[in-house]
Amino acid sequence: MSFVNPYNFVRPGKAAKREPPVWHHKFEGHSGKIVCTLKTRTPIFIPDSEIEEKEVGKGKYHKIMKFYRVNGELRLPSTSLKGMTRSVAEAASNSCFSQFEEGRLDYRTTRIELIAGKVLSLPTKERLGEIQGMDRAWIAISPHQIQATNGRGVSIASIPPGKKNGDEIYIKIQPIPGYISSRKMKNGRRKPIRVPFNIVTHVSDTQGSGFKKGILKITEKTISNKKRERVFFGNKKVFKFNSKEKENYDYILKNQIERARREEKVLPRQSDELSVGDLIYFVDEGRDAQGNLGAKHLSRVEIPRIRYHEGRGDLLSVDYHPCSDIRSLCPACRIFGTVIENPPAEETEFKAFAGNIRFSEGKLLPNQTVNTRSGILRILSSPKPTSFNFYLKDPKNPEQVRNYDGQAIITEKGKINSSDVGKVVLRGRKFYWHQPFDESLKKYFTTEKELKAEKQGLHLTSTVELLQPSVEFEFAIEFENLKPEEIGILLWSLELEVGMAHKLGRGKPLGLGSVEINIKEFQIINRLKRYQEIFSDGVEDGNKKESISAFKHWLEKWNDNKPFDEIVNIKGLKSIMNLKNPPDDAVHYPRGGYQWFMYRKNEPLLNISDVERGKKQTR
Repeated sequence: MSFVNPYNFVRPGKAAKREPPVWHHKFEGHSGKIVCTLKTRTPIFIPDSEIEEKEVGKGKYHKIMKFYRVNGELRLPSTSLKGMTRSVAEAASNSCFSQFEEGRLDYRTTRIELIAGKVLSLPTKERLGEIQGMDRAWIAISPHQIQATNGRGVSIASIPPGKKNGDEIYIKIQPIPGYISSRKMKNGRRKPIRVPFNIVTHVSDTQGSGFKKGILKITEKTISNKKRERVFFGNKKVFKFNSKEKENYDYILKNQIERARREEKVLPRQSDELSVGDLIYFVDEGRDAQGNLGAKHLSRVEIPRIRYHEGRGDLLSVDYHPCSDIRSLCPACRIFGTVIENPPAEETEFKAFAGNIRFSEGKLLPNQTVNTRSGILRILSSPKPTSFNFYLKDPKNPEQVRNYDGQAIITEKGKINSSDVGKVVLRGRKFYWHQPFDESLKKYFTTEKELKAEKQGLHLTSTVELLQPSVEFEFAIEFENLKPEEIGILLWSLELEVGMAHKLGRGKPLGLGSVEINIKEFQIINRLKRYQEIFSDGVEDGNKKESISAFKHWLEKWNDNKPFDEIVNIKGLKSIMNLKNPPDDAVHYPRGGYQWFMYRKNEPLLNISDVERGKKQTR
């Protein structure tokens, strides 16, 4: 079954000019108030701060979450309303990517040949670090046999009781020229493969005849079906490595430790960063100009995670990087505020700007029928930014998928052509398609029986309370010191245009959170009148159409007088936020889930315009 991916990317246009904000103690520009109503088109869910947890397995918990309430009354948090509006305002005005992680990503691979080794020294400014190359052999976690090429079972020794990672043991080794294993193929069949290796046949606490000294390499005890660990033994050539390789190792190790803590696993104690004596795997980089053997891609485990050379920040124009100087802000940061990360020590007073608007909470309008339904939310598995075929684009040849280092992906399984390196850029800002309301709620909820059939655990999802459509809320925005075009940006980003709607809250990939906003009141405060006339509060009706026109003219002028509706970011927003796109109920992640992304690495994400024309991803 073909499908439309739940999200897509709005391409940025010409980056907006950055200017000083109007500080709060000044009276420049316009101030006033906007009152809005918000109507739900599909169920929405915004979690309350109080979350109940039910244990569903050893160290595994299922969350039970109610809808956000204040004194027992359903509300919409001001932070959610502000964040929803800001995401549109940033895209519409071509402001900075305020929520953007610039770091380098990593990926798991089985396509490189690794060497075992022990760290002898760490790199410094004066010299390279050193790794002693070693051999390695399998040792069983518990006694069992493996199948050799002659079809007979070969006994493999097990780890002695009480022994831990890094302990020395004495071992006898037997080479296995062709260990029989299998690999699952795309058609579901399994293909036999032969992997030559060493196994440990005997273990002793003392060095007897035929025994060699080895060191236990234990990576993780919590994998339920894991049968073998490793023993490193013997001394081979010495390899050298630089500080960059240590930095990459430490970064990946930190993420592995954090992930293990979240999943309540315990990694065998080695160290929190690369240290002398650590047992690791690495790739032979060959000899350098001085004749030294080089080591790269250092890894704690045998199937390593490798960091890309290029980070996401390298693939985004600096004109779109988050604002880094309070005295020079993009339109969205001037309106909504920002916090500068890591400002210079001498400029700490210029660390934050609170913005010139304030959102109230959304309150239910009276005399409405309000229904909520609780159920187990379907698992929101989704591809991550490491799925380069969805997040990246070759601007010259959109059909050619490239990874973060610009290397061409030439097969469905992700084989690269390292000699074909080209330019690659981020696709843009992520937005979710709207989907039709499913009155049966089956699109949103699953059951324990379905999860069991799909071999999924309750700990992977939550029980949530959905607010059923359609209900209406009211909220207000107070603003001050805004330019006419900034008021227009705010108004347009709130009400949008006919047929368009926002996404609010969680569960957007499932179709939750479609809401429409209508501006009920728009008032401007005439400060001169307020302070010169005794009996006047200075409040006047604002001209919504005139303010939005000011934004459109401002954007058109900045984009070389191109008509508003033809500016690339506006076209993208008007399409993906339109309630009628995509044309049928085909929006979902690929049914194959992880497997689909494993075997479709060379299939690029369709553009918004492709989806608008009725195209779909292949299954």
